[in-house]
Amino acid sequence: MNIDLKYHIVFVDDDEIAIKLKPNTKFREDMNVKQAIKDLTDDYIDEALRQVGKDHGCQTRAAKLLGFQSYQAFNYWLKRKEKSK
Repeated sequence: MNIDLKYHIVFVDDDEIAIKLKPNTKFREDMNVKQAIKDLTDDYIDEALRQVGKDHGCQTRAAKLLGFQSYQAFNYWLKRKEKSK
């Protein structure tokens, strides 16, 4: 399975996971690694929600897809993402 994000492509193969920078993607102009990590996290959240849909139980499915043990932990990250906009 491949997950195509804004700046990265995530390759998931049996027992391996690889994250690669998309071709022609450059470092952030400001070189702010904290913001780059936040952007990547936001991309993962957006992609997980896109994949699971918007029906009842979507946060639980998105949480499992992203490796969270509960939807509450995922919900914390989701609220943090929405608050920073």
